[in-house]
Amino acid sequence: MNEPPGENSDAVKVVIVDDHEMVAHGLASLLEDESDIRVRKQPDPPRVVMITSVVDRRLLNEALDAGCCGFVSKSADRRDLFEAVLDR
Repeated sequence: MNEPPGENSDAVKVVIVDDHEMVAHGLASLLEDESDIRVRKQPDPPRVVMITSVVDRRLLNEALDAGCCGFVSKSADRRDLFEAVLDR
């Protein structure tokens, strides 16, 4: 895949999905500033990291069963978000 000039070809590609447009836009703005992360408009099969305030283990297990690979608490700081997206 050819990357646009100046793009980091090793960057993790992410797609933001949220039922609140403002939240999705804010998350995209935060992640776009990181050189190791590239926010994409159209997804390849996604690696899903769920950002949630849910603490119900049953619901979290359902998300894992549906293909989610990890979680970040909505109370986490941005470094935790970056590390979850980068799978560190």
